[in-house]
Formats: sequence, structure tokens, C-alpha cells
Amino acid sequence: MTSTPTGTFFLNFGVPDYSGGIAWMVHAPMLVPNASGELEPYLAKSYEVSEDGTVYTFHLCENAMWNDGEPVTADDVAFTFMQLADPTNDGLLKDNALYIKGVQAYRDGTADTVEGLRVIDEHTIEITLEQYYSKGLSFIGQVQIYPEHIWAGIPYSEIENQDRQMLDYPVGYGPYKVVEFVQGEYVRLEANEDFFLGAPLTKNIVVKVVNSDSVSAELMSGSIDIADVTNLTNAELSTLEGQGFDVATCYYDLFQTMSFNYNKMYYPLELRKAIQYAIDRQGIVDSLLEGRGTVSNMLMTAASWAYPADVEGVEQDIDKAKEYLTQAGYVDVNGDGYVEDPNGQPFSMEILYPTGLKVREQSAVVFQENLADIGIKVELTTSADFSALFDIQAENHHDLFLMGYGVDNVDPDPSNFITETYGFDEKAISLAEEAASTPDEETRKALYKELAEIIRDNVPILCLYNQERAYAYPAELINYEPGTFNQYYNIHKWAIPVQ
Repeated sequence: MTSTPTGTFFLNFGVPDYSGGIAWMVHAPMLVPNASGELEPYLAKSYEVSEDGTVYTFHLCENAMWNDGEPVTADDVAFTFMQLADPTNDGLLKDNALYIKGVQAYRDGTADTVEGLRVIDEHTIEITLEQYYSKGLSFIGQVQIYPEHIWAGIPYSEIENQDRQMLDYPVGYGPYKVVEFVQGEYVRLEANEDFFLGAPLTKNIVVKVVNSDSVSAELMSGSIDIADVTNLTNAELSTLEGQGFDVATCYYDLFQTMSFNYNKMYYPLELRKAIQYAIDRQGIVDSLLEGRGTVSNMLMTAASWAYPADVEGVEQDIDKAKEYLTQAGYVDVNGDGYVEDPNGQPFSMEILYPTGLKVREQSAVVFQENLADIGIKVELTTSADFSALFDIQAENHHDLFLMGYGVDNVDPDPSNFITETYGFDEKAISLAEEAASTPDEETRKALYKELAEIIRDNVPILCLYNQERAYAYPAELINYEPGTFNQYYNIHKWAIPVQ
């Protein structure tokens, strides 16, 4: 990893992504996405879904054991969802329980239990939704399950205050367990020999924190075996391949966007269209990504089954951009090369963006140049600290915000982005809600295509690009299949055969 995990290896507690990677090895959900994004049985050896899509019955593997020797039961599953439903839970995954029947009443204090959680027997649990929701199965199936016998009696709000041994060396039932953690340096994991799908083939895994600039050298020196090499150039990847490494690629689960700050001012359609035609999205893909990615026309990863790849996008057209800018009343009055606003006042825009993703940092400069080409002066503001970034955002000085938004599971539903905050009208919001409540995939595809056309024509937000991730690994490594939705698929089967 190029950034250090901070400990507290629990996804359900809203930990950062780098700690979340460790959590995937230590804990396990009932269902996991495979390399193609399809849900497969994991802790749940099988499951049934009612005809109306609102009741899930999960049958758990009988041989699953916590790494302290206690059995994993349906009570642990119920306990985990009660944690997520806790009124004090403000973690990133709290909404994974939101659609379970009775959760809102429990959070409001009008019920003592969650009606939709029913333990049938030691290895069977039934979970009922308030109504059909397209993300329901993936939301619930991908939640990592935690041990009731460890955490019962500890209020959710007190979890982060527990002993570091409990948080950094958690009891799990996944394929690995943490045996040594040195923040800023490495996490050492050891195989859970009692893992319910069989003892892992590789007995020890070390997750090492390395500088992104030294990844290639460390791979070739043999000090690391597997690495995310997305930021390397095509020439550097070719060098690695020449040294006996294979490179696997898949689309990022992040799609990059440029959003308007509607809290600051109203941006007329003509101004938004001018910016849309000024931006060279294909140039970003061709030059900065060296072709490893695609221009994005929808708020979802291009790896999704629902991605509307056949929607015709907008290519850069400086003349058309200038026409729209003039129609909006933005004209260069004093001849200095930059436009004034309709009131004759100097006009400039501020682009706010986080650091940490090389291509996004480079693209901000490209966008600045693109907008200068049509007469819009642009200032760039950035921050490596996310909390500071959002403090800056709250001040409402910026006009445009560059941000990558991630998929929260394998279902493509983007309705949490199709809101008034992002400039969408009632028609678009209604389309997103209809798609989220429709089981038929072909119908959903048609609705998402219509949404993509609305984004293109009305420009409430600008979709930019979807980058490919690249992972380098020894050619002799077996069973390694990183995908958009699961970097750790079948990690218990990964192995480098002894020569």
C-alpha cells in the first residue's frame, strides 16, 4: 500500500480505505463479488429471495469459526445489523441497514428491536426489507459480520475508545488474522487454518507501506510481490512485464466528476454547456491515462452491467463552447482575453480538488487551460487533508469541484448522486428512483440510458473519465483475479508454487 493503514480494521465502523483493505482479509460477508462483479456465496453457502424481492433467507456454513474458537452463528449476523442500525452509528456503512424493515423505527426510538431481522436457527437468518430495493441484496450480503460474544454490551459509540488490541488485532473468521501491526510500515497477517472454505494456501501475508515512487523498484528487487501500479506509465509497465511480472487491469470503482457549487450561485445552462464543450475529456484519457480508461457519460463505473456505453458523448469543441458562453452573456468587454459576466464584472471560477490521485491533480491543470481557451480565468485550490478540503468546500468560494465518487457495492444504482444538490431536476430524480425500484435489468438499462442523456443535455454535473487500475504480480502467482468490486477475490487460494 502507498498509504498507511491506521488500525481499527473494521469496515462497519467507517474506517479509511487503507484499513478497509486489511479488514477484507480478516472479516467476511455472507456474499462476495467475483472478478466479474457477480455476487457469490461466502459465509452464506446458499440463499433464497422471495418472489417480490423483499425477503432474503441466508443459510450459513456450519463449519465457520471465529479465530478464537467460537462458532459463527446467525445471532452474529443479527448482532452486526443491530450495530449498523444503532441510533448513534454515523459510520460510512450505516445505510446498509436502512432498508431493513423496522430499522428506522429502532433508530427513532419507537421500537426496541428491528422487525426485519429474524433468526430462524443457529445457521439460518431471514432479513426482510420495507420494500423492494435494487441494492438490497448487495447492501446486506456484503456487510462484514462481527462476533457478538466480543462486542455485545459495548455501545456502538464507545467502540472507537476500546483497547487497541481489540481494534487492531480483531477477532474475525476470514482467511487471515492480524499478528503484527506497525503503523506507517506494515501489517503482518497469518493464515486462519480453520477458515471455513479451507486453509489458505499462503501461510503469511505482509502488507507493506511503500512510497508510490519506489513501487517499481521494490517489485523488481523482490521486496514486494503484488502492487497497485496504476500510476506507472505504459513504458514502466512494459519494463515490469519484461522482468517476469504479469499486469492485470480492471476499471476503477471510482468515476471522476466535475460538479457545480449550486450553493454559491446559479449557473445557467448555456454556461454549463460552454464548460462542457471546453473540457477535453478524451485528451485526458489519451494523454494522462495513456489510453488506460474511458470517457465517462454516466455516474457509474464502466465495469457495471448497466453502464450505457452506447450513449453518444460530447467532444471538445472550442468554437461551440464560445458560442454558448456568449449566449449566456459572458463576453470579453475590455479585450484582455477573459470574459466579464452579464453585469460587466470580471468573471473567474475556482476549481477545488483533493490531492492523492496523480491523474486528477494533472487534469485540474488541463481543465484550467481548457477554460482559459474560451476566456474563463480559473484559480486552483487543493488540499491533501480531506477534512480540511470539506471545510474549504463549506465556505462556498469554489465554483467547480473535482471528485471521484465510488460505487458502494456491485449494484449500479446512482440515486444517491441524482439529487438537487448536484443540480438534478425532478424528472431525473424520478427516473433514478424508478430504476432503483425496478427488478428487471433491461428496464433499468433503458432508464439509466435516459439518465445519461439528461446528464449530457442538461449538464447538472460533468462526468469526466473512468480510469483503469493496474496490478503487477509474479507470473507464477496462481488464482489472482483482482476486479473492480473485489481486489481480494479468493485470497485464500493465492499462492506462488515452490519451485
